[in-house]
Amino acid sequence: PGTLVLFRGRNSMHRVTPTIGERTRILVVLAYNTEPGVALSEAARMT
Repeated sequence: PGTLVLFRGRNSMHRVTPTIGERTRILVVLAYNTEPGVALSEAARMT
């Protein structure tokens, strides 16, 4: 169980609930580009 949250923009204000116990928070970032063959920058891959 969890929540899917969609953000548009890098500076969107948001908050998260604290994790409980030893459970690790998992964050997934999906990205796409309309131009074929364009890769994410190193900074974007480190996010």
